[in-house]
Amino acid sequence: MNINEYRNRFYNLLESKLGNVKPLICENELDEDRIDLSQTYLNPKKIKDIKDTNKSSDGNSPKVKKVSDVKGNQFKDAGSISGNEYGITFEEITNNVYKVNFPNEFIQKYFSLPTSQVYDFELGPYGDEHGDKDMPMNAKKPYSSDETSVDNLLDKITINTEGHPTNRIHFPSGIPDSLRGSGIGYIIYEAFIKYLRWGSSQPNASSLAQVVWSKLAEDPDFYSFVIEINNDTYVYAISKETALSVYKPDDIVNSILQHYKSGGNIKLILGDDLKNDYPNLVITSENPIKVRFNLFFETLKYHLDYLISLKNDVSSQFTDGFYRGMLRKTNDVMDILDSEDYPYPLYRSKYDEVKSLFDKVVDLYYISNSVSFESDDLGISKNVPKWKRKGNDGQEIVLDSTTLSDEKKWTDGSPYVENFESALNSAATFFNYFFARYVD
Repeated sequence: MNINEYRNRFYNLLESKLGNVKPLICENELDEDRIDLSQTYLNPKKIKDIKDTNKSSDGNSPKVKKVSDVKGNQFKDAGSISGNEYGITFEEITNNVYKVNFPNEFIQKYFSLPTSQVYDFELGPYGDEHGDKDMPMNAKKPYSSDETSVDNLLDKITINTEGHPTNRIHFPSGIPDSLRGSGIGYIIYEAFIKYLRWGSSQPNASSLAQVVWSKLAEDPDFYSFVIEINNDTYVYAISKETALSVYKPDDIVNSILQHYKSGGNIKLILGDDLKNDYPNLVITSENPIKVRFNLFFETLKYHLDYLISLKNDVSSQFTDGFYRGMLRKTNDVMDILDSEDYPYPLYRSKYDEVKSLFDKVVDLYYISNSVSFESDDLGISKNVPKWKRKGNDGQEIVLDSTTLSDEKKWTDGSPYVENFESALNSAATFFNYFFARYVD
């Protein structure tokens, strides 16, 4: 058991005897993951202005009795103390929409009062015949002057995600007004990100969500980082529990770096904990364009190696998905080479690998004397070379115009597989692009 687990058990024991002990905890027990948000949509001044505006709006709006008026913000320290566990679970009810489930023990601990305080009417001359037990308190229903039990309100809360790889979170319904100020919105986000393993937000998030994310980015339970690409900013939080699973935080960051469209400027800002625990990501943050190029190229290389391994033995079921992946990674690599101010180091770093792959592809699929990188060799579509195909016997092949079958064939009798030829053409496009622009 590590020191954090011992500490959390100690806190839980104290709470069971004394109630909320967090105000008693020495200041150095409060923790946070520092990250520079000053140049993002979560910059501290903007968040302070949002909080001030929200307070002002609350003061001008009709007074709604809130749970926090009785209980206060019971989770105000959730963003600064690690190891928070509340037993909250999630149930997917439709595609990427989740119902938030709260255990009875949670409601009993945080949102219950003695029966005599919950009921507004006389219980009778002998009080509550079952004793003055705790029960869920009442709160105002949404869009109504009526009240209902808090557990009914909690039973109707849902939260959404866009799914992998960004796991962007949406909380369109939020929480009822009567529960605001209790801190429950924050711990729902906190628990949901732990459930998903990581989550993200963007500048068009609601003002309330932005306030939450400004805390999540420094929550000690998460690693945080920011990706800025073409002036669009994305804030991420990765649960530190993820480091104990098959999903490693540095792999998650690299996977997300590959997700965004190539081209343009990109900036990666890491939280201090991520820097300290995964120093390899510091190198990534210093030159994210180069890292993205390498990641894209490794995937493209996988596709090229696969084409080589087929050795012209191609099934008619060659997948459309492979072709689309081949095309996407070809474009990713070429876009970065186009957008980088000084692309030649990137060309040089991969020249030997590209040349080796090129030689193998040409040896298997093309008539060597037809392969060149002159502009006259470009076809109707931009960057598509008019390289001549060859068959297994090494002779040039073209589509057989004499066949009576609807199935296209080459003149050597082998089947013409559209997706394979498209993937091979994408590979030829990449080689043509690479060598036509490489300067030794």
